[in-house]
Amino acid sequence: MNAVAEKLIPSTGWRVSLAMLIVRVAVGIGFVLHGMPKLAHPLSWDSGHGGLPGVPGWLQLIVVLAETVGGWCVVFGFLTPLFAFLQTCDMIVVTFVIKMAHGLPYVGPQGRSYEVEAHLLAGALVLLLCGPGAYSLDAAIKAMAARRARFS
Repeated sequence: MNAVAEKLIPSTGWRVSLAMLIVRVAVGIGFVLHGMPKLAHPLSWDSGHGGLPGVPGWLQLIVVLAETVGGWCVVFGFLTPLFAFLQTCDMIVVTFVIKMAHGLPYVGPQGRSYEVEAHLLAGALVLLLCGPGAYSLDAAIKAMAARRARFS
């Protein structure tokens, strides 16, 4: 890649890390807000909402934790690959198995669509594939571990 292209489209450096921070905050807060209503009934939030019938309570709890606790962890860049994987799985099921399978449009009236879920899926996939970036707790922990290894 020539020097001009590298300056315009960086693949590393502070601009990429800043971009990943912005993605983490937006996606993480999106997941927190998506999961907050489920906290009222974490073991039975899907009952009667036209989701997947017969989903066990423990699996519904995992979804609540992936969206709320995982959302905050993504915001701060802590255990990002783990939570991005769980959130990706969550949004694949919601987008493709529940929303699209019921024939909902991408954008529809009164939130009857899969627009939000598709965007959350895209953001979780970006974080899963690219990682949290340098401005994250994951990167700070990795740097501390490297320093300790150097001095031991």
